[in-house]
Amino acid sequence: MLDPVDAVLLLVHTNGDRIDGRTVIQKLVYFTQLLVPLSRKFHFVPHFYGPYSSELAALLDSLVGLRFLRAEVTRTPRHRDMYSYRLTEDGLAVTSRLQDSGDAKKVLSVIEKCRSLTALNPDVLSYAAKANHILSQRRRAYTDAQVVAEGKKFGWHMTPDQVKRGVDVLLDLGLAKRKKAAN
Repeated sequence: MLDPVDAVLLLVHTNGDRIDGRTVIQKLVYFTQLLVPLSRKFHFVPHFYGPYSSELAALLDSLVGLRFLRAEVTRTPRHRDMYSYRLTEDGLAVTSRLQDSGDAKKVLSVIEKCRSLTALNPDVLSYAAKANHILSQRRRAYTDAQVVAEGKKFGWHMTPDQVKRGVDVLLDLGLAKRKKAAN
């Protein structure tokens, strides 16, 4: 099983040693822990941009403080701060000893799929994470309209098109299945 700290560092490493956006890294870790066995899972709760882990946020701050990651802040055109996380030399040293492991290959697969499906767009990753949170609450099929309605219970205002885009990501990640049509 992969240590969660190693998983976070590997995610950054497998994306060219950089991940742009706190929402992006939150969602990538969310999907990674659903698809890759971790020795300890982060606790995610519903939040504005979908499932969010305060434990993960604290870990990122710790990794910056320990100088395994460097955080860079830039101002977006919408006047928001965007955090980019880069591996430092120490972070690269950790990932270099992990990069050939089977777990590293699983993490690489998750990020490659997310990158190809969403271009690591934080909105699309958020739609997918929100849809997964809703769909995983109950083990029954939902229509896109039902997911929209369930999302409102968490304060999430999604359109049916956004839900469809999110579910398409989940299908490609293997986290959801289409209901077979009745004959």
